[in-house]
Amino acid sequence: MIRVMIVDDEPFIRQGLKILINWEQYGFLVCGEAATGKEALELMEHKEFDLVITDIKMPNMSGIELIEHVREHTSGKIGFIILSGFCEFEYAKKAIKYKVLDYVLKPVQKDELIRVLEIYKEQYDQRLEMEKKLEDSDKIVFDRNLAYLISGKYRREHLEHVKKNLADSAEPRYINIEFDSGDERFRALTPEEKTKAGNLLYDTLVIFLGEHRYHALIEAKPDEDTYRVGFIFVRKLAEEAGLSEKDYIQKLYGRVQEKAACRILLGIGQTVEDISQLSESYRSACYGEHAFSSVLSKIEKEITEHYMDNLSLKSLGEKYYINSAYLGQIFKRQYGYSFKDYLNNFRIERAAELLLRSDEKIYLIAEAVGFNNTDYFINKFAQRKGRTPLQYRKSCIEAGKIYL
Repeated sequence: MIRVMIVDDEPFIRQGLKILINWEQYGFLVCGEAATGKEALELMEHKEFDLVITDIKMPNMSGIELIEHVREHTSGKIGFIILSGFCEFEYAKKAIKYKVLDYVLKPVQKDELIRVLEIYKEQYDQRLEMEKKLEDSDKIVFDRNLAYLISGKYRREHLEHVKKNLADSAEPRYINIEFDSGDERFRALTPEEKTKAGNLLYDTLVIFLGEHRYHALIEAKPDEDTYRVGFIFVRKLAEEAGLSEKDYIQKLYGRVQEKAACRILLGIGQTVEDISQLSESYRSACYGEHAFSSVLSKIEKEITEHYMDNLSLKSLGEKYYINSAYLGQIFKRQYGYSFKDYLNNFRIERAAELLLRSDEKIYLIAEAVGFNNTDYFINKFAQRKGRTPLQYRKSCIEAGKIYL
């Protein structure tokens, strides 16, 4: 909708204009009104307007003075339509100087108002289309320069162009966002549907980033199995949103997953010192199953250091931005055990050590290694070791393997 402000010192004129036509039917929304030019300027400080319909003669600041001030100090993009009870040559000359769209005589006729609004809307749409073409052209140039940085083979002008268009270039990390090629829903899509889904993924990221859209990168020529977009994360983005890095990325993940019809995977590249080292972060980001090895190593470390805590695929998936079901699949392929079995086996081995090195009661050892249910612990221990914890301790005592 084109946002409109009506400025006139006569309340009944403002009210009459608001009810004269169905504004929304023509693509307009009256979202502000003012009795003087000064009031209009104050409104513009807090709200954005595309079109201002203003009276000429008003106390304190005339309509022409309002237009002059906006043109010189604020924006050249705001459109103006002048209202007047009579047409004066001097006003008309000034209106032309300040690129006023039209001059409408009071009392305003419905057909005349619709006519000038339609003229403005046509010009507005043309301007938006031209701006979009220019933005798209600029983005194409930016993406080309960014590709040089990602490849690690760039010249100084490539680096400077990229730095100029990013919110910040210090300590970036490349984040890969792609569809899970193992998701049956994705595999069932036609190539055209996959391309459409990839474009939606990119558009969702761009909308999420808003004015920082240059931090989004779409894969130029995706292969038949991989449809992905890239995201250059810098801390400034999270700071502006009032979020931690983890919460910001989690919010982004939630947004793109919400819009996607298939499972989404995030690959988090390492943080590098400067955007000039982006290729290192890019290479460490997750591309296919093999690239998750660094994440699996971190999860293995989590188990080693926090096996006694309430670890789960869900919590670890949230921490490392990987769908928990997919994480379970790649974990089992990597280690030969399901995550739960691997964790239980690790706990059992730690429990076995405690049985040899202490005389603690069985339920206390079970709790110490992360089992809340003693019977479950005994059952799992027996499956792993071929005997109960007490039998294991006794046999070790007899064999002289106790180290109290």
